[in-house]
Amino acid sequence: MQSYGERAARRALRAAGLDAADVDCLITSHSTTPALPGLDLSLLNRLPLRSDVLLLPATQWACIAGTRSLALAADLVATDPDRVVLVVIAEALSTTYQPADDTLESLIVRLLFADTAVAVVVTGRPGPESVLRVDAVWHHTLPG
Repeated sequence: MQSYGERAARRALRAAGLDAADVDCLITSHSTTPALPGLDLSLLNRLPLRSDVLLLPATQWACIAGTRSLALAADLVATDPDRVVLVVIAEALSTTYQPADDTLESLIVRLLFADTAVAVVVTGRPGPESVLRVDAVWHHTLPG
């Protein structure tokens, strides 16, 4: 999971034309692997990021981690358009598989889900490499 996250982060930075030293904030999620230290600290050392980068681990957001992290990143750059936020979500879903479970449901889960990572750079200053513009975000959590 850590190497997948690192690879996704490096590709996102390269696509944005940025270096790890340009990152001001790192938002991470990896709910399927409760290893400590988390993905945020692993990436701090692997990329390497500046020592003053703001680390925001969102390890327990599960399936909504991607959209919620993107909304949080958009909020952060709305207050400071020069801020660079790197969002990295990595999951090791194979750790949840039960090898002895040969039911149809288990087979479907194994076919649909895999170990993977995604990353995106969010800034308040659009450039020629921009692929998505976020005009507004909102946060809402349903009770229960």
